[in-house]
Amino acid sequence: MASEARSILQTLSPQELKALAKDVGADVSGCRSKADLVKRLSGFEAVEGALAAPAYRVRPVLASRSPTELRRLAADHGVDVAGCKTKSDLGGRIAASPAAAKILPAAPEAPKPSPPPDLRHEVADKLILQGRN
Repeated sequence: MASEARSILQTLSPQELKALAKDVGADVSGCRSKADLVKRLSGFEAVEGALAAPAYRVRPVLASRSPTELRRLAADHGVDVAGCKTKSDLGGRIAASPAAAKILPAAPEAPKPSPPPDLRHEVADKLILQGRN
């Protein structure tokens, strides 16, 4: 989760990072740049818990899209983006909306367990068939 947390944190503005730090009680005094804030926050368990929310998890997905795509996405999901002037504004407004959970890619399915071997098959070990190992 640390690398995922770092990728999410990198999509936030310094002001958003400071607000997150304040919310989780992380001390970011002495951090002079966004990179310092990301480095400091990426090690906190409380931050990782907060970043599990769809509003944060959707940020990397939105960051990879153009402003035109973000406007279309907002329109498709009924998100009001009036007054948004920058890509960051658009992404923040969409992420803060209930649509954020719908935009997230579906979690990959867990692999299905393989079926137990067919011990009645003629190739099966005869000792296993007899119950002796």
